[in-house]
Amino acid sequence: EDETWLKVYDWRAVCDFEEAFHERVLARRILIMCAYPIAQRGAGELLDSARAHHLVLARRRGSWDVLETPTLKGTKAEIQRTNEELERRVAERTKQLARSAQYLIAGERLSHTGSFGVDVTTDRFNYASAESLRLFGFKSGDALPPRSDVMARMHPDDRPGVEADIQATIAEKRDTESEFRVILPDGKTRYLHSTRHPVLDDAGNVIELLGTAVDVTERKRAADRLARARRSAREKALEARFAAALEERTRLAREIHDSLL
Repeated sequence: EDETWLKVYDWRAVCDFEEAFHERVLARRILIMCAYPIAQRGAGELLDSARAHHLVLARRRGSWDVLETPTLKGTKAEIQRTNEELERRVAERTKQLARSAQYLIAGERLSHTGSFGVDVTTDRFNYASAESLRLFGFKSGDALPPRSDVMARMHPDDRPGVEADIQATIAEKRDTESEFRVILPDGKTRYLHSTRHPVLDDAGNVIELLGTAVDVTERKRAADRLARARRSAREKALEARFAAALEERTRLAREIHDSLL
C-alpha cells in the first residue's frame, strides 16, 4: 500500500480507514506493508499511522530502525511473560513426572512387581519396566526383548497354559491371570503371578495388553514349607498314635499272659 499520492486533507480519513482495515484482518494470516514518505509527512501524521500498524520500519541516514507501538510492546511483553510462566510450569511438571517415575521404580522394586504393555498387532512389547525385565532375567538397560524370548524363559510345562490365557484375554476381551515358573539364565527357578488387561480401540478391537508380573517365589516357598511342616506334623501324630496303640496292645498282651500263667 503506497500513500505517496495522498493529499494533506485526506490524511484523517486514511488513518480511520487503516484502523478499520486493521481490525478486519487482525485474525488472518496475512502480511501487509504500507509505505510512507517521511520527508512529506510530519511527525504527528506518522505517529497517527503508526498506531494502526503492529510494526513500523523507518529508514534514516541509510539505516533501518524498528519502531514498536505501545500495543505491540505490551503484547510482546505479555507473550514473553506467558512463555516464561509456561516454561516454569513445564520445568516444574517435568520434575514432578521425574519424581513420580522414581517413586514408581522404587515401588516396583520393593514390591517385586513389574509392568508391561504388548502390542497385539506386532506381538512386541511397547513398554516393559525395569523390574519386569529383571523378573525374567533380562537387563533393564538393553533393548526390549521379543515376546518369544520372554516366553522361552517360562517352564515348558507352564508355557501352554499361559499362552491359552493370553489368547483368552484377546478373544474374550477380559482380564486373565496366570501363575508360572521362570527358568533364569543361572538355572534358578522363579515363581511369578501375572495379570493381563485388554485395551480396546474405538471399534472395540483389542490393540494392546497391559499386564503386571509379581514375584511370588518366597510366598510359594513359604507355602511349600508350611505344607511340609503340616505333613510332618501329621506323620508325627500318626507315629505317636501308632506308638500309643502298640504300647497299649503290648500292655494288654502282658496282662493276659500274666493272667494265664
